[in-house]
Amino acid sequence: MKFSKVLLMLGVLIIMIFNVNTKCIKCEEVQPELSEYKSNIKKKAFLTFDDGPSPEVTLDIIKVLKKNQVKGSFFIIGSRAEEYPHIIEELVNNEMSVCIHSYSHKYEDIYKSVNDYIEDLKKCEEVIKKHVKGDVSRYVRMPGGSFGSIKSKAMLKEIKEAIVDNDFKYIDWNVPSDDTQERYVSQDLIFRNIKKNVKGKNTAIILMHDSKYKKTSAKVLQRVIDYLREEGYEFYCMDDITEEDEMLLIKSRIINNGVGVTSEFTHIKDYEPKVE
Repeated sequence: MKFSKVLLMLGVLIIMIFNVNTKCIKCEEVQPELSEYKSNIKKKAFLTFDDGPSPEVTLDIIKVLKKNQVKGSFFIIGSRAEEYPHIIEELVNNEMSVCIHSYSHKYEDIYKSVNDYIEDLKKCEEVIKKHVKGDVSRYVRMPGGSFGSIKSKAMLKEIKEAIVDNDFKYIDWNVPSDDTQERYVSQDLIFRNIKKNVKGKNTAIILMHDSKYKKTSAKVLQRVIDYLREEGYEFYCMDDITEEDEMLLIKSRIINNGVGVTSEFTHIKDYEPKVE
């Protein structure tokens, strides 16, 4: 009888040890799968440039992008494009995205009313139409961004709604380079700002400028590209935005911030980045 009890206890002990080992093995198997999932999430960088074109800066930026086989997105000022049409041709010939920023970029004029803003936007669109093959990009960037361009919040809301009603989508950014904080901003400071602000973002919409005084933005660009590649980012432009990208950017309030989500995107609360 005692011998039977001993055998029973040994059996129970063996079963317990087996279960513990099995659980440990399963934990060890799951952990690499989680790590692999995280490492497989695609990291996308969109280099965007506002306020050009300018012969002093834009052409240098094109050279760097071309050398690295990277496509950028240029939100242009229409009046400057009329002054430097050959630069717009360079952008188009090198497959960059040419997008609407503003025709005049004069806040006191374009933000007076909804009609003034839309008239300025359409005027810039007409300038771009003369150069691009196919349709003009539907992504626009509001001067000053969609979150604080003017004091009147009511007017700003009406303008944003009008942009969407005219079949455009306004896009902000989540990685500011702060290259316009002063007329001269050092390369090191621009690089540090991008490095700090891109941290933790799988989709990075990086804001830089290519107006005439932003020479350091062009000079630091190679360093920025090298760093982003080391961090696992691949480069895209506005023409490459997928429906999944758009859903994520709407959810993140980078696209159409402050305007009600349309029924087309009612399911975005359930959206998760695609693992490829």
